Amino acid sequence: MMRQNFNDFYNENYKIAYNRVRNKIKNSEDAKDITADVFFHICQHYDHIQNPIHYLNSALSNQIKQYFHKKNRKIPLDELIDNDTVVQYLDSNLSLSDELIQKAIKVFNEVMAESNELTREIFSLMIIGDASHDYIQLSFGINKNKYNKIIQTTLNKIKEKLQTNE
Repeated sequence: MMRQNFNDFYNENYKIAYNRVRNKIKNSEDAKDITADVFFHICQHYDHIQNPIHYLNSALSNQIKQYFHKKNRKIPLDELIDNDTVVQYLDSNLSLSDELIQKAIKVFNEVMAESNELTREIFSLMIIGDASHDYIQLSFGINKNKYNKIIQTTLNKIKEKLQTNE
């Protein structure tokens, strides 16, 4: 398989990368700067990077962490993903009744708070980045079985908490 050139890589991934940063960092100028810095660094080293997608996501995660570290605060979980997007995702995967929708938002945020960083990043990319399953697996260098297990385990936790909170 022939490797795509940097311009194609940039054009395919910029919007997803920017949306990922923008949904965690509310300042659009800071989000643009971070995204541009990451792509600039990748451009400089593109020929030596074995898995550009994985590298991109790792670099974005690191830059977001540094941003909040400099601001001396953690990423607020309720800012991770907006409620309407959570409802759409959960409803399409769990078929929620109207009365469970508000509970589902609270439960989703609780489960994300209890989850490891990989799980939060995967759900962030899936829901707010609108990234494909293949893209996410490649990004984190995980196989389909591990990816599916993370998704299923997390959705099961949400279902269990919804049932115990009824």
